[in-house]
Amino acid sequence: LGLSFHCNQFTLSLHHNFGEQQTNPIYTQLLIWDGLHSHCLLGKEGLKHIRLISEDVTLYESNHNQAQKMPHAQRNVQLQNFSVKDMSNAIRKRRFLHFEKLQSRAIFFRSKLSHPLSPKTPALILDMIIRKQEDDFDDIERAIYFSVYDLTYRHDLESTWVDRLKDVFQRSNDSAEANKDKEGIEKNENVAVTNVFCTVSDCNFDFSSPTYFKKASRTIVHVGEVRLTSNLISPSGPVQTYNVSIGNVSVHLSNKRNEYQNENCRISCNRLILQDRELSSNLNNVPLSHSLDDALFRMNFIAIATLDYCEAALTLSSQSEAQSVRSVNSQNSASEALTTLVVSFGRVHMYSCKDSFECFVGTLNELILKMTMPTNEELEVMRAEFFSKHEAKHKSSSFSDDESDSSTDQFVVRDSQTLTEVMGDNLFSNDDEIENILFDEMSDETT
Repeated sequence: LGLSFHCNQFTLSLHHNFGEQQTNPIYTQLLIWDGLHSHCLLGKEGLKHIRLISEDVTLYESNHNQAQKMPHAQRNVQLQNFSVKDMSNAIRKRRFLHFEKLQSRAIFFRSKLSHPLSPKTPALILDMIIRKQEDDFDDIERAIYFSVYDLTYRHDLESTWVDRLKDVFQRSNDSAEANKDKEGIEKNENVAVTNVFCTVSDCNFDFSSPTYFKKASRTIVHVGEVRLTSNLISPSGPVQTYNVSIGNVSVHLSNKRNEYQNENCRISCNRLILQDRELSSNLNNVPLSHSLDDALFRMNFIAIATLDYCEAALTLSSQSEAQSVRSVNSQNSASEALTTLVVSFGRVHMYSCKDSFECFVGTLNELILKMTMPTNEELEVMRAEFFSKHEAKHKSSSFSDDESDSSTDQFVVRDSQTLTEVMGDNLFSNDDEIENILFDEMSDETT
């Protein structure tokens, strides 16, 4: 039995509502498939093959508060004509105008900087083939082919859409496991082998430095091809291996925070989700470039680095397997590692002048500092534990005889916004200096 499904546009929305109060934020992920085609083949044993093809894939994220609702009279959309298409778009847009301070942005989409090398190639192809099972005790073998072409990913340091998406699937897995425990049905677990083949071609990684960075820059990393292959075994086997190959990587840099108006006007459903200030008003006067290099040259980008190829092999060993290897090779001094990574690089070329090198290094340093610096919550916990430890130490040593009469002030933990403020608060001072300061303060109080 074969089933086929075709759809011009398919939309999936995930809403995260944090509480019933009006001040609680609401986060939404909106996934849009344009030109969606799918078919599946069913046999006596069940599903044998399924394919999913999409001409364009777009992911938006937005956030707003429940208290920011727009009056009903202002949510009416003006229609230029009364065609079915315009009326349907008006109804869809009115849903997003329900909140007047809606902040939306595109996460990934099909690249809009230039014409693709292969316009007819779909942006997403997913194939899954399941081998025929002869009986219930036979092993399951699957083959998954995943291909992505001509997509752009915009990275935002303040965005947490990945964590929210993980939270949704984690709750779903917990609910499924809880239902399984309640049923209490034991089934024979067959070994499942999944052959995974992932390919990423002609994709871009786009990063613009935030406004609080001192260096204004925009970096675009173009990846010609990335291939990932692995054999996943469930239940997990003693050794798991992943092979990754990367080819034709180029890094382009601009010393300005270029706006996204021209690109946003070409993204799917842009008029329904994005604000008017985020869209260009003279899109007809800006032709689409014929190649990525031409588009980046018009936007004053320069190529600062290229990499022809890179290959990596990652091997993960289980704890039991590593212990068995150590017992066999107990006479040798070297022990077997749980994780092994082998990387080989090709030629790396760098093209840079003084200004571009300073811009790249400055942006990279600020990015590393932002990603490695602890959050405000982590700093508060660290400082609270630090001061409570020293306070308890001096109370037990110096005031053990008269603990009831002594009184100490509570240490105030302030929110430090930057690493400089943290170091200014003497969080990383030596213990002797902190002990002397605390001892002098407590001595003055008792006197």
